Amino acid sequence: MHFRFVLLTLALFAAFAGGVLACSCYEQSPVCEAYGDAKAVFVGEVVEGQSPERMSDLRSLGTGQRPFVLNVKEAFLGAKTGSKISVFTGSGFGDCGFPFQKGETYLLYAYESKGVLTTSICTRSAHISRVNNEDFEFLRNLKEYPEGARLFGKVDLYAKSSFEKDYIEAAKNLRIDVTSLSVPPKRYRLYTDKSGKYELLGLAAGRYRITPRLPKHVESDELDDEYFEFELNNKGCYKQDFTLKNESEVGVKVIDAEGNPVKNIWVEFVPLSVTVRPENVFIIKEFGVTNPQGGLYEFNLPPGSYTVSVNYFHAPNKEYPYPATFLPGTMDRSKAQVIEIKPGVEIRNLVIQLPQKLASFAVTGEVHWPDGTPASNVEIFLEDESNKGFCVDGCDQMTSQNGSYKLFGYKGQRYRIEARIGDGDSRRTAESLPFQLDRNISIPKLVLSGSKDQ
Repeated sequence: MHFRFVLLTLALFAAFAGGVLACSCYEQSPVCEAYGDAKAVFVGEVVEGQSPERMSDLRSLGTGQRPFVLNVKEAFLGAKTGSKISVFTGSGFGDCGFPFQKGETYLLYAYESKGVLTTSICTRSAHISRVNNEDFEFLRNLKEYPEGARLFGKVDLYAKSSFEKDYIEAAKNLRIDVTSLSVPPKRYRLYTDKSGKYELLGLAAGRYRITPRLPKHVESDELDDEYFEFELNNKGCYKQDFTLKNESEVGVKVIDAEGNPVKNIWVEFVPLSVTVRPENVFIIKEFGVTNPQGGLYEFNLPPGSYTVSVNYFHAPNKEYPYPATFLPGTMDRSKAQVIEIKPGVEIRNLVIQLPQKLASFAVTGEVHWPDGTPASNVEIFLEDESNKGFCVDGCDQMTSQNGSYKLFGYKGQRYRIEARIGDGDSRRTAESLPFQLDRNISIPKLVLSGSKDQ
């Protein structure tokens, strides 16, 4: 079953009030792949079944999978024109259910699950008016395509820390075994090319097992045990990518100055060679968040030398007012314990002890327009100088009616204040000189660039 989706939130209150479900789909499959492992593909009109249109409908209709009966108007796979087929789908409202309406016509890609046909919004199923041209171009020309199916994909290696450029490399010359589950089985051996790609053409319809022959201490999240199984229809295709990772595990615990666990705090695994904060820390993979016991288990770190830290690339804020602290409890990175990540390594019982929380101090001042009038409702924030782009305690604070503000920062940190209003070419800004915060201070008046009516 190739429609892949993630149910992100699993909370739905019994009264259906205030509960939230969220469905998130992976990138839509190409049409040959959607056809490649479908159980039935057809155009059909809904003749039985009802989808809830609002949350209140769930009280009477109930949640979960519900059946719909469709009259087949045009058949491509696993169906006959003029027959009736039952297809199950979820209720909608976050469970990826497809919104069927009685009397409407759809192109359906249906997949077998627990003995019944199912579909969802994560498939290429669509109302007839919204079907992509490529779907019918493929489906209505099946007779013209050569016999057999196509298997293809790409294998990447998470080779270096994501702090570095080109950290994903092609896994070239990797052996891949493909075995049919028919009797007798057929076996194929192929290798990835210099780009990490592989392809196998002319496969007979049926179920297959694909087994990348991984080096020692290398694993892949896409594998179930050491292999992956899939279904192929004649003239369809199946794409299976793999990302290979170092089989490693690092266990860290963060405690405060009194020895109490610190939960929900970011822990950073930074290569020893990296000293400059990345432009966007949220695309970096080597971060983790501690659990309620202050613990964190980080898996699949690429080989290399790392320091482990808190607030090195995440500046102190109201929730976690700590200076940059490195394993085991130093604020000097040159004195930090360095961990060596090797293939297959397991490192446990690392403890970072944080110092006392930093004292907070107030920063006050006013923002004015060039003509001297107060600038009210202007965004105002402290930016941490060591973490460019980091707004201390948020970027959404505003000046008052008389243009004044009061912000809070943390002892010993260097900041500057930025004020801004508008967007694009109409944005007006003002900023202070950098300063170190060691007491409550007042900043000289900030004057926005451009006129008030610009």
